[in-house]
Amino acid sequence: MITQKPKKRKSQCDRVAAYLEDHAGATNLEISTALRISSASKRISDLRKLGLVDTIWDEATNEFGETVRFCRYYLRREANA
Repeated sequence: MITQKPKKRKSQCDRVAAYLEDHAGATNLEISTALRISSASKRISDLRKLGLVDTIWDEATNEFGETVRFCRYYLRREANA
């Protein structure tokens, strides 16, 4: 009987970086929802410490007519090249 080694799972940081590479930026909620990561903000912080993520503040009007601010995260261009 030949046993196969289980595939090594990607780390959450690797998954977030790959998601940001495939998308034109993302919010914490978008990352949490798409990747099923409950602590996406911590993974973003980890990637930021490595110099891989840029943060841009944005604002929009919510369904109650209030102006809200939020962060959109982008993979650094140098990290992409």
